Amino acid sequence: MSLLLGYKLLSDIVVQIVGLAVDLIMLFYFPIEATCMIIGGGGENENFVNIYDVNEKSFKICKPTLYKRWGSTSVKINNHVYTAGGYGSNFVECLNLNQVDVDWYEVASMNEERWCAASAVLNDQMCVAGGMGGILTILSSVELYNLVVNTWANISPMKTKRREHALVSCNGWYNKYKCNDKVG
Repeated sequence: MSLLLGYKLLSDIVVQIVGLAVDLIMLFYFPIEATCMIIGGGGENENFVNIYDVNEKSFKICKPTLYKRWGSTSVKINNHVYTAGGYGSNFVECLNLNQVDVDWYEVASMNEERWCAASAVLNDQMCVAGGMGGILTILSSVELYNLVVNTWANISPMKTKRREHALVSCNGWYNKYKCNDKVG
């Protein structure tokens, strides 16, 4: 093998390795699908759904929800987006992100209508806490949606009524911080 041919093969290999390294770096720093979904809102946007693409720095319009929603709450579980409640509503909808060009579909409704509630994923279930219900009643109730059997269950209520708050799944941190049942 001539020296020139050996150099050409070696340079091709180096280019391939460098190209692979650049691809891996781009994938690490710029994930292929870095997006977030914005669902509903007040005014004329009550059933609009937008996707923000971080890489393209732009918004795209998605299929609207079935119902107009103001003050709803949403989670993503197993590549499905669930959005629940909203002013005067206990309806829950789901969008399967695994399928292209699909519509939102209705799943079991919550036991109570609620808006300005908070939600989080808890053991692959949607947990919705507090919010407003009925005629401007602040809620302390908490519901858990089991997507396998498509049912909502009331679980222990919060110690205080809350609205417009946040809910974060901490997976066992409760005991690490020595929380107690005292209020105040």
